Amino acid sequence: MASRLYTAFGQGKGSLTTSLQAFSFSRCGRPDLEDGDKIILPSELFRAVSRLRLPLPFLFKLSKGTKPAHAMPTRTGKAPPPFEQYCGVMEFSADKGKCFLPKWMLRNLRTREGGSIVLTSQRGVKKGQWAKLQPHTMAFVDLAAAVGPREVLEVAFRNYSALSVGETLKVSVAGESFLIDVIEVKPPEDNVVCLYGDLDLEATTAP
Repeated sequence: MASRLYTAFGQGKGSLTTSLQAFSFSRCGRPDLEDGDKIILPSELFRAVSRLRLPLPFLFKLSKGTKPAHAMPTRTGKAPPPFEQYCGVMEFSADKGKCFLPKWMLRNLRTREGGSIVLTSQRGVKKGQWAKLQPHTMAFVDLAAAVGPREVLEVAFRNYSALSVGETLKVSVAGESFLIDVIEVKPPEDNVVCLYGDLDLEATTAP
């Protein structure tokens, strides 16, 4: 029965767009999910994605409908990033009309607790080949130099579904948490790359 259900995924042509009330993981007792981009969606959306036969693994875009009048610049000095985030799904267990996501994602979206966001299903996002990152502290660079860049990246991004230009994400390595800006990705189409599946992602740190 399960095999027949999952073989249907990916065969549909439709897409899903819906508005949800967003809360941080601390509101549902799941702070362990902060280091990653997997979110918790309401149970009724599983029925929707099943009916639409969306491709597995699920990838969604989150956006905020309005831009604040006085957006703060990023650490790089560039214009604020677009109010979009990409994410995967941890589970479908939230109450109707609600979703739970990391605090860093709420900050990137400039959305308060309980604010409204728009969730849109994604198809065809290309696998990441290369990324330019800017850690907020040299401690991450020093750790990568000591342990090995590949090993650190594998641990840092194991809970991530995608990287998008302009986002500031949170990773944990060796018991420490780090904030990292995503400066550039390749392939550059749409400024987002997928991290699902077998991946040989190369990365460099910004000066």
